[in-house]
Amino acid sequence: MTETTTERTPDLAALEELYAWAASQQELELRGLPSEWDQSVWGRTDSKGCGTACCIAGRQALLDGGQFVPGRWSVTAARMPGGRVVDISEYAGNRLGLTETQAEALFSEDNSLTDLRKIIDRIAEGETFPYGYDPQED
Repeated sequence: MTETTTERTPDLAALEELYAWAASQQELELRGLPSEWDQSVWGRTDSKGCGTACCIAGRQALLDGGQFVPGRWSVTAARMPGGRVVDISEYAGNRLGLTETQAEALFSEDNSLTDLRKIIDRIAEGETFPYGYDPQED
């Protein structure tokens, strides 16, 4: 099943900036240094305030001035400038001009850096994705 949506225009420059950030963070991790990229969480701050980690959706919310709102089990929301609290996934998908299935594919917690590159390239080509798309099955 493929979604039917109104036309959206992905912000390819922002997607490339997010990819570059994730790649730079992975490079830090490979060198044994702290990394802020963790695709498995929308956002996380440690209890001492020493570090923040997030997926690319969470990163977009932070870039736009958001602050993570701790939930009962994890961070899924951000307080944006002006005080509005938003769902990170929904906010980032809309901000980046993605369809629902593009956002679902891009923000999956299982994505590696290679998966992100593949998905961004396919979004740039105008592709939408079936629900439950897994780039590792291509």
